[in-house]
Amino acid sequence: MILTSKDKFKKLAVAQPLIELSKIDIFEKINELYPKGDNLFIRPFEKIGRYEVMKGFDITFENLLDFWNSDNDTDFIKLTAKTYLNVESLNNLPLFDCLRLLDYAKDVAVEAAKLFQTIKRDYTPEEIEAGIQDIKSSDFDVVDRYCQRNGIYDVEIGYQTEWIKIFKSFESDFHKNNFERSYNDVISNKYKNK
Repeated sequence: MILTSKDKFKKLAVAQPLIELSKIDIFEKINELYPKGDNLFIRPFEKIGRYEVMKGFDITFENLLDFWNSDNDTDFIKLTAKTYLNVESLNNLPLFDCLRLLDYAKDVAVEAAKLFQTIKRDYTPEEIEAGIQDIKSSDFDVVDRYCQRNGIYDVEIGYQTEWIKIFKSFESDFHKNNFERSYNDVISNKYKNK
């Protein structure tokens, strides 16, 4: 993802003319107008122009994958427009509102990536020796596993599920699996010592 740190707005096509003609620090101005809160569940806006901001933190898993896989700023802008406002473009909408929405979309995608990283388990030496690290899991595998776990027969429904529900499902399994591994180690050690 290309939107990073303080200069994340400098590449955005919608902001380029304003940046070139103005002495305004765009990043500072947006933070002044729309201070960030710690709670990403709160959308920055109910509406932008005449368009309702339809989603917040609860974008679909498919939306999230699209954000993660966006190759450039133009793609990211189009995805944000489509995902949050159901429009093809952010043209003719209030610039600072659009930039804040882009920033919010980026924050949601980054936070989701961080959360999914927390449920990656460490492999045992035996698993590594057997080659478990060579097994690549695709996005389809994640959705398919979620669907199987929840009795959903149409994988497309999984892609349209809010990503946080998929994460919570896997997080629950992650904690249960960690407990079972730890419990098995305790029992195994107990019988070794007898």
